[in-house]
Parts: sequence; structure tokens; C-alpha cells
Amino acid sequence: MRITTILASACLALGCLAPMTVQAEDCGPLKFVAAVDMELTPGGQVLLPVTVNGTPRRFLFDTGGTVSQISSAVADELKLRRRDSPIKLFDVSGNISDKLAVVDSFAIGPLKGADLLLQISSTFMGRIAGVITPSLFPHLDIDIDFGPRRLAFFATDHCIGHVTYWKTSALAVVPMTMRNLHINVPVTVEGHTLQAIIDTGATGTFMEMDVAKRVFGLTPDSPGMTLAGYANGDHDLPLYGHIFSSLSFGGVSVVHAHVEIMPDRMASKDRDNDVQTGSLVKHVDDNIERPELTVGMNVLKQLHVYIAQEEHNLYISAAGRPDEPSPFGPPAAPPATSAR
Repeated sequence: MRITTILASACLALGCLAPMTVQAEDCGPLKFVAAVDMELTPGGQVLLPVTVNGTPRRFLFDTGGTVSQISSAVADELKLRRRDSPIKLFDVSGNISDKLAVVDSFAIGPLKGADLLLQISSTFMGRIAGVITPSLFPHLDIDIDFGPRRLAFFATDHCIGHVTYWKTSALAVVPMTMRNLHINVPVTVEGHTLQAIIDTGATGTFMEMDVAKRVFGLTPDSPGMTLAGYANGDHDLPLYGHIFSSLSFGGVSVVHAHVEIMPDRMASKDRDNDVQTGSLVKHVDDNIERPELTVGMNVLKQLHVYIAQEEHNLYISAAGRPDEPSPFGPPAAPPATSAR
């Protein structure tokens, strides 16, 4: 896959982090709040240094996640109090999470929160202690440059369009909608427009099998479909790779886009997923809205993406140079001891 052109063009009950000094004002210039260096996993996922009750950890930054989470193992290790969650969370394998952990203090650089409620993940995360989603920062813009691996936060009270502090010869402005706490954008694949989410937590770009069949006539036995592995190591979730001739959103165009196609198993392990009657026989969890396409890190890692939350726009250019110096000065100091 290669990107060819970039054209001009719930908090819920879970709590939110806030900057220490930013005040709401009328429309004005862009105001920097904080920046941290990102770490990328071998699969390309974004990790951020955080502290949980004063203990350093690494959390996955996941724009495709619904709510921020903490692994069950870390919640146990830190002896975090638990309570019932007002929501039920499913992963792609159908595992269910319905508990919250109470975190007394949580910080990402100078952004701090107290009495934060994090959904306890039912999925084993290994060295990743938790997941941070944009819903934790509802009143901040989020700027991600995958070249120098830098994530920055800005106040949202700037004038519309006044966000490109970096030098770029080409810029795409992509309208977005927030639906189910996901960043949704229309993406065109081989002439067909699909509703997609932008997902820094996904190593690749994914499509639901029913979408592949309905829109493109693809099945596991179709020419060009190859078994690519299993999602989360679950042999009930086979992934099939397929190369699409074109994929584009806004001014971003990708040719020979590699997309992994997977069946839907979400909510399959929910003991409360009973059949209910109506005009059609369905499960009570069938109203969970699933994206037709997930644009993951095999595309995003080549970009600089500014998420203007109150504008409902993405500003996208090519990623900066890996050695590009920070325009914000030194990044926030890392934790005093290395995270596990």
C-alpha cells in the first residue's frame, strides 16, 4: 500500500481530563496546552506514558475506542476499587466488560484528573496497562504527528480553520461526525462510499465480512482473498486479506490498499443477549452500531492528523520528518521509573 496524494482541500460517567490553566474565551488564535512523545508498538499502535495513582504505566491511545479502559490485571495490582458500570463494553471477540475501576489520580503530562472512572477491560493487554480514548478530552483538540511521534493538545476556542501551525504544502480538510464516541468519516473504496472510523488502536484497516459480501461480492473463497491470521488470536475470528485498487477520504488517496476482512462476533459471549420478538427475530444487542470500515495504522502512520473536535473537522497532511524538532519546546517529562 502507498498513499499517493494529499490534496488541499462519552465522557458519560467516566470522567474527563482537563488542562490546568486553559480558560474559555471567544474565537482567537490557536492555544497550545500540552505535548507528549508517543511510543509505537511493533504493530504500529500508539502508546502514551501516564501515571495511575502515581504509578507509571503505558496506555494505548485509541481513537477507535468507545471509552477509556484499564486492564483487569493492573486494576488488581493497584488495588483499585470497583463499581458497576452504566455501560456494557464488547471487544471484537465478544468478551464483555461491565465494571469500572476508581482511579484517585491520573495524569498524561500536565493533564491531570482525579476520581477518574475507567472501564475494566475484559481483554488481556500484555504490557499495555489500559486504553485512552478521545472521549477523555471532550474540550481539547488532539494533534497527532506520526513522523516525529508526537501527540499534542490544544484549546478548542480558536477561530475555525486556524489550526495548521506546522508547515505543509498540501492539506486535506475532512468533515467528521462523532457517533458512538467514534470519529466517523465517509471513505470511498473502489467507487463505493462507506461509513468508517479513524482508529489508532487498529494495526491495520478492517472491513466487516457482511459489508465485503454486500458491497463487493466478496466471500472467503473469492479470488484475491487470503487467510491473514486471526483477530486477537481467536480462531473463531479468521481474518482475510484483500487488496482494493483505491481507498480515499477527503483529500487522502491510497492505491492498492490492503484491507483485512473479518466476521462479526461482537456480543456473541453476552449471557444477556436474549432473543426478543418483533417484526424480525433479533438479539437485544443487535442495535450496536458497527462501522463498515475501520481505517487503521497501516494508513494513519504516514499522516499528520489534527482533530478539531468542536469544528468537527480533521486536518490532514503528510507526516513530519522523524527528526523534526518540537515547536512546543521539550515534551512533558516521562515518569521517574520505567513502566512495566
